[in-house]
Amino acid sequence: MNLAKYFIIFAGFLFFASCSENDITPAELPQDTESLETLLEKDIDPVTRLEAYDKLSYDYEAVDLDKTINVLEKQLKLAQDIENQEYQAKAYLGLGIMYEKKGLYSKAINSYLNSADLNQEVQNTKGIAHSFNNIGIVFLHIKGYEQAIPYFNKSVEFFRRCESQKYLSVAKSNLGICYLKLKELDIASSSFQEALTIQKDIDPSNSKRLAYLHNKIGEVHFKKGNYEKAVNQYEEALSLDITNDIKSNLYNNIGESLMHSGNLKLAQNWIEKSLQLENASPSDPQILVMRSNIQAELYQLQNKHSEALVILNEAIRIASKDTYNDVLLTSLDLISQSQRALALSNSSVEVKDIFRIEDLRKQQEQLKSEVVEQLDYNKLQVLLDMEIKNHYKEVKQSRINSQIAVYLKISGLAIAAILLILCCLLIFTYQKKKKYKQDHFIVQKIKNVLNE
Repeated sequence: MNLAKYFIIFAGFLFFASCSENDITPAELPQDTESLETLLEKDIDPVTRLEAYDKLSYDYEAVDLDKTINVLEKQLKLAQDIENQEYQAKAYLGLGIMYEKKGLYSKAINSYLNSADLNQEVQNTKGIAHSFNNIGIVFLHIKGYEQAIPYFNKSVEFFRRCESQKYLSVAKSNLGICYLKLKELDIASSSFQEALTIQKDIDPSNSKRLAYLHNKIGEVHFKKGNYEKAVNQYEEALSLDITNDIKSNLYNNIGESLMHSGNLKLAQNWIEKSLQLENASPSDPQILVMRSNIQAELYQLQNKHSEALVILNEAIRIASKDTYNDVLLTSLDLISQSQRALALSNSSVEVKDIFRIEDLRKQQEQLKSEVVEQLDYNKLQVLLDMEIKNHYKEVKQSRINSQIAVYLKISGLAIAAILLILCCLLIFTYQKKKKYKQDHFIVQKIKNVLNE
């Protein structure tokens, strides 16, 4: 099991998360939440109110997603009332992020699409890029890697146009994640390499980001079976100024690579080095369980099954068991392997321990089936695809209707102009005819006088 793939939890989260940066820069506003709330109670001009809503949404986001959505909805309505498309786009983008965090992916997709459309109207290239990038991330959440790729490609295209190198690197690494999950390792490697090159050019001091990218490239090599190259990438990451928790996980990754290459003694040294780091023990039980699985697997390769069981039993003690946990399932599988090995070597294995592990496995399998039933990823991918198609169908129809309306308006104006010209011609002809009759009457009268 490769801990590298979980490195994103602490090293890559900042870059994988939805982008919400926008070119709009609010004016000077109060810095604290209470003052912002007080300001919004006053009679202030609409633009300042939009800016205050914007800043308040960031304050609320960390504590209450529903309050954040409420503020963003107010911002959206006001922006629509005063026809401010920039802030409409920004509000839709923020709403998309909130819905995404709440797992309301259909609403998130619709919000991002509306944001993209509005940003296209105002020619905000960076805003378009963020919207497409975030749509790709929604598909990543539901394992729709193939569906995510076109949107990440679009975001790459628009980030290139606006020369936003920082987020271009993010979009390229998101593409790398998709291809890594699809096991298209060469393309994944190329994407991560390009992201790394860009990152080194724009901000070589961002050690956390650079370490994340070196780690992902190492993971690609690991999956290819190129363990020496994987270790080289992990060591590149270690050469940077990074925190002990990141170092600890890199040590584990090196240990796992060496373990799979057959160098068990050196692997043991690296894993022990990880445990000796000060302040490196993560608070997340999931990471602790993953580390334990690696240590246990190393003991199994050394035929130390009793030691492996001690570590694995501690792992299942701290693991989350109330929800489906694939890392815990790995621990249970490793325990069964060690129990079987001990039994074959005539060592004693408690029957109650075997039953306990099987009961936990059945519980996890049941939870897994419930998750699959509740969240059918394939079905959800199809539904989101339909949402996008329907959106663009509506946009297309709206544009057709708009073009028809313009055509009818122009046609109406043209007909009105023609009628006006005809009326003028009729009036002119009538006046000319009337004048002719008048002139003819006078001439006739003169003739009659002369004849007399």
